Amino acid sequence: MSLIIFGLICGIALGLTGGGGSILAVPLLTYGVGLDFHSAITISLLVVGFTAIFGLVINLKNHDLNYLAAFIMIVTGVMFAPVGSYLSQALTDQTLMLSFSVLMVVIGVWSLIKSKIISDTHSICKSIGIRCITALLLSGAIVGTLTGFFGVGGGFLIVPALMFITGMPIKRAINTSLLVIFVVSISGFISHYDLDSMNWYVAILFIVGSVTGMVLSTKLKKKLNDKILQKIFAIMLVALGLVIYFIN
Repeated sequence: MSLIIFGLICGIALGLTGGGGSILAVPLLTYGVGLDFHSAITISLLVVGFTAIFGLVINLKNHDLNYLAAFIMIVTGVMFAPVGSYLSQALTDQTLMLSFSVLMVVIGVWSLIKSKIISDTHSICKSIGIRCITALLLSGAIVGTLTGFFGVGGGFLIVPALMFITGMPIKRAINTSLLVIFVVSISGFISHYDLDSMNWYVAILFIVGSVTGMVLSTKLKKKLNDKILQKIFAIMLVALGLVIYFIN
């Protein structure tokens, strides 16, 4: 039952913020379930990828998605996910967790600051240029590397990056991030996958809870405005990052 509850938490967070679920999955699998960090990475990538595509299908009816921005980020994201996977194998679990916690705090603070100055303009498709493409490609490369390295979907980076680079509102950025998260997470999962060490029991129950949480988040998201979602996203990252840092 605890696995389903943990998955439920991740699914709700992923649906509401576009990234909170992916960054919650690893610590929940590590501290809540008792898996080693590398096993948690593998399962997290599968869970987050599966939940992201499920959430994307649910939200497609809203047509609030920027396919062009997603595709540009996916190109380099898929290329760099295996690189992050390779690099993570050289570090200990404790080093990875400490690095992970610092990253969460930095991104959380950055998101909180940027949420106050990012405008609510719309799609980049009408004014896309070399500078914008370059920024999205670079963001995709960073997301891919971190996805493979830490086992997170990268939504905590994708959402603020899309908002800052393109000016799209957070709800569109969240939907767009789900497509990027799905493709890049599956790429990272393939790089990490080991048939002998994969715990399918944990993965399946976690997915059941996560998908259920994603469904619930679609109803909650309608009742929350953009500013509230941004603050929830940022505060959650900072708080959890500090907890993980002091535990280690």
